[in-house]
Amino acid sequence: MDKKNNVERSRAEREHFDSIASKYVKKDIFPPSRIARKLRIKQTVSGIESSGTGDILEVGCGAGYASEYLKGMYKSFTGIDFSGGLVDLAKSIHKDPAVEFIKTDLYKYEPGRKFDLIIIIGVLHHMVNIPLSLKVCKGLLKPGGIIAVNEPQDANILVRFVRKLRSKFDKTYSSDQEEMNRRKLVGLFTAAGYSEISLKPQGFFSTPFAEVLMKPKFIFLPLSWLAGQIDRFIEKVFGKILHGLSWNIIVRGKNPDN
Repeated sequence: MDKKNNVERSRAEREHFDSIASKYVKKDIFPPSRIARKLRIKQTVSGIESSGTGDILEVGCGAGYASEYLKGMYKSFTGIDFSGGLVDLAKSIHKDPAVEFIKTDLYKYEPGRKFDLIIIIGVLHHMVNIPLSLKVCKGLLKPGGIIAVNEPQDANILVRFVRKLRSKFDKTYSSDQEEMNRRKLVGLFTAAGYSEISLKPQGFFSTPFAEVLMKPKFIFLPLSWLAGQIDRFIEKVFGKILHGLSWNIIVRGKNPDN
C-alpha cells in the first residue's frame, strides 16, 4: 500500500472513530460488555504483573478504560489515540494524576521516555503500516520491556463469518482492517526485532459480549460473567489444543536491546 493510500486510510479511520466516540464508550459502561472487556485486558497482561509493569503505554486507548481495569499494577499509565473524540472522553472520565491521555499518531509520538509495558487491544489490525507500528513500539520500550497485543484471529471460519456479518449491521465496526493468523503475527514480531515471542488464545465465549450491547441486562449480565469464567478455564486447561477456535489471540514479545 503506497503512502497516499495510507494517509487516506488513516484519515478515514480517524473520522470513523471520532464519529462513533459517544457510542463506542457505552461498551465499557454497559455491565455485560464491561465484564467481558475487562476480562480481555486482564487476560492480555496476565502473568506480566508478577515481574512488575511500572510505566504502561496503551496504543489506541479509546475512552481510556484500560487505565481503570489495570489500576493498581502501574506507576503511570499513558494512553494515546489518534481520535480526538475518544481522547476527550478519556480525559473527562478518568481523573487520576498517574494517568494521562494524548491525541497523537503513533508514528509521530515522541514522549521523551520509555515504557515497561505497551498494550495494544484490538487495534493493531487497524493500523496502516503494521510492521512499522511494531518497530516504533519496540523503540518506545525499555530494555527488557514487553509488548502485549490482543488481536482477532482468522483461524475459526465461523468467527470470520460473524465478523463479516457484523460489519454489515454494526455502525461502530470498522471494515477497514487486516486479518492475521498466528504465523503472520509471529513473523511480524520477529521481523520487528522482538524476542521471547509467545502466543495464547483468548475469548471463546466472552468476546461477543465485549463487542455487542446485549439486552436485556438482567439476562445477559450473568451470562457474560459465566462466559468469562468458562473462558478462563478453557484458556488455562485446553488453550493449546483449542487455540484455533478462539476469537482472539494474545501475542507478546520482549525488547532484547541492552
